[in-house]
Amino acid sequence: MNNKITILAGIISLTLATGSSFAKVSADEAAKLNGELTPMGALKAANADGTIPEWTGGMSTPPAGYTAGGPRIDPFADEKPVVVITAENYKEYGDKLTEGQKALFEKHPGSYKMQVYKTHRTAALPEWQYKAALENATTGELIDDGNGIANVKSGIPFPIPQSGSEVMWNSLVRYQGEYRSAKKLNTTIVENNGYQSLNIDRDDDTVYYYYLGGEAGAAEALAKGSLFKFSSTEVYPAANAGFGILVHESVNAAKKPRKAWIYSPGERRVRRAPSLGFDTPDRSINTFDDYELFSGSPERFDFKLIGKKEVIIPYNCYKLNLESTNREELLTANHHNPDYIRWELHRVWVVEATVKPSSRHIYAKRVFYVDEDSWNVAATDKYDGNGNLWRFGFAFLKNFYDLPATTYTAYTHYDLKTGGYFTDNLGHSAPLYDFTKEVPKDAFFTPAALRRRGR
Repeated sequence: MNNKITILAGIISLTLATGSSFAKVSADEAAKLNGELTPMGALKAANADGTIPEWTGGMSTPPAGYTAGGPRIDPFADEKPVVVITAENYKEYGDKLTEGQKALFEKHPGSYKMQVYKTHRTAALPEWQYKAALENATTGELIDDGNGIANVKSGIPFPIPQSGSEVMWNSLVRYQGEYRSAKKLNTTIVENNGYQSLNIDRDDDTVYYYYLGGEAGAAEALAKGSLFKFSSTEVYPAANAGFGILVHESVNAAKKPRKAWIYSPGERRVRRAPSLGFDTPDRSINTFDDYELFSGSPERFDFKLIGKKEVIIPYNCYKLNLESTNREELLTANHHNPDYIRWELHRVWVVEATVKPSSRHIYAKRVFYVDEDSWNVAATDKYDGNGNLWRFGFAFLKNFYDLPATTYTAYTHYDLKTGGYFTDNLGHSAPLYDFTKEVPKDAFFTPAALRRRGR
């Protein structure tokens, strides 16, 4: 990897604010999306030493051997690591690592390592998404102090972002298909001694993205004020069987707060759950807005765009959700088994979020590392009120080439104070996410339907 990942020029200096004073760009600036930038706003060119290659369109069709509806095969299964980072040499790569990665090397020097592979810029989207992003570049706007968006079509609203809020909105509405369903997804908490204090399987895990519903999706979402609807029902262990969650996410939560319900099999009734958001604990290691590393309303934070940087992040992580993956072997004490994680060097947008003086949150500061090609938050560092690193997380990205779209295959959060970690969306069976099913009627996403599924 040319002297073990050579150092690129430092962070691009950007003195940008967080409010809605920055938004649409000029037609001349937007024209870069057909030139030096990719249709999603990433730098198209390779980096200086070629360790990040040029984007040439990504992986928009399945590789040879893939069967529709079957397991998504790993197109890079035969590759070997270019470099292995350990506690002995990690400081050589310090400018390419997140603070959370450094903490793992310090805390577990004998077992933690990062196997870094050749970088593949596989991110690709349907053509209509590229068209929408180009149009949004000159029309998209932040409204209500960054809590909402306007004048956009169903695509990335700010492909040439000028503020931290715009970067985070790109992540919140990134393309993941219109409707996604999954069976046998697993949620696990591993304590510092390796004991799995939580091991839950979910079924009927479904999400309908109004905003991503074809070329007219954004107009419908903005008109209804609805970003997506989500429903999930637990099936294992027996004591949890039937427990369900239903969420109606708003496109502007400051005006129309999230609605949520839970079904309790013990009570056999559905209850409103107004607290399912922000820093309400979800299990013991993460909060509800830690979902997918960040979700929900951005209203409690000021987002500062630090700039763009080269960082080693999880990418093309196909090995995590293969049917042959042994979850017991994967979820080892202290951290994931490093042999299952693929790391690559990519350019990311770095956004620093601090709690607004008028708000409260258990995280005083968060740093987000957002993949420039796909707009996924790939990593995050989270700090307590004393300014100490407390928790951090990673999203294991891969290209669902049958869609196509690049999104997470699973994600995890670590807690330095307890020594444990939380992992969500590990799959038991192929193809993990199914994007082919017909979108259910609105009646599917109602409290009554949640109760029926739970019973």
